[in-house]
Amino acid sequence: MAQAIHAASESLYYEATNASNYAGVHIESPVAAGFLHSRAVWALGLLVALAITRMITFQPKMPAGTKALPQIPGLPYIGAPWGVPVPGAESAWHFADLHKKYGPIYAWEVFGTYHVWVESDKIARDLLVHRGKKYGGRHEIPAAVGVKDGSEFVPLMNIGDNFWRHKNFIHALNRQANADNIFFGYPELENKNTLRRLLDHPDKWSEHIITHCSRVAGRIAWGDPRHGTKLLHVVPVLLKAVSPGGPIVNLLTPLMYLPDSISPWKKAEAKRAQQMKDAFYEAQEDVIKRYEEGTAEGSWTKLWLDKAQGLEKSHLNKHEAAHAVGSNALVAIVTIGSPVHTFFTAMCHYPSWLPRLQEEVDRVCGDRLPS
Repeated sequence: MAQAIHAASESLYYEATNASNYAGVHIESPVAAGFLHSRAVWALGLLVALAITRMITFQPKMPAGTKALPQIPGLPYIGAPWGVPVPGAESAWHFADLHKKYGPIYAWEVFGTYHVWVESDKIARDLLVHRGKKYGGRHEIPAAVGVKDGSEFVPLMNIGDNFWRHKNFIHALNRQANADNIFFGYPELENKNTLRRLLDHPDKWSEHIITHCSRVAGRIAWGDPRHGTKLLHVVPVLLKAVSPGGPIVNLLTPLMYLPDSISPWKKAEAKRAQQMKDAFYEAQEDVIKRYEEGTAEGSWTKLWLDKAQGLEKSHLNKHEAAHAVGSNALVAIVTIGSPVHTFFTAMCHYPSWLPRLQEEVDRVCGDRLPS
């Protein structure tokens, strides 16, 4: 009995140095014996080494008389993503300060994407205006893949047939909308409404500005300010999708190649695109209904239904027209809201400049509105 108890208390494990415990035991390696010495493994390793060497030492051939842009030093492919502040304003100042070191134009590579930062207005005009067909295109937005090649959002379209058709369509609409008055008189009407709201609730001035821009855009696009107010739910989602400070895929660009089924960003983009489409379609259908009833107010959409002069050259279908009008209205909210915010902020900090500005406007413009 004592022997049985003693045997049970013995350790079931042995020291690795006790080789006698492994006598006669054959243990197979999890890696095949010849694998590490196979030609395939060595060939693969050599290819990887060559690829890394190529990335480090590669120098693109430059045309005669040119030289490479100054570039922020960083790791191969990864570049230099560190040290960049996330908030938009701080990030902009960060890259602006780098111009003091690298000059009016420099390059910044991050995860395979080559960014060019331009400080000089002359260089920007030369590249984007005089040579706009070559350099004025749009890149792929990782969090909104496909937008640049689609027919849904004019400002983010790449230069091509779709872009020119939509651009000419918008230009024709604006020419007709300004033929007799300034955008059907809607800005002047909404100015009065906004001034009343500012007097009643000055503490909500920022909200009033955004509301003002959305109501003006809604009236011009569809003859009804309510449709513009709905866009306030679309704008933030879109701005987040296209912002470097938005989804991580905009920084870690290789993530854009994940399949749709496992990519949360592609699912979010599909939801955003559907939300925008629903808003544009609903507004367009409302104008069509009022147009058939004879009660539609002046608007871009009504001009499209009237087949106004110049629109026929664009050959936009119903879907494209809805998005051309809608995206133009959406951009109006963003591009006008920002400078108006800046003006209000500046006047709060430097009120002494308001009389000087008013004097110049009166002297230069007289009784007419600035243009």
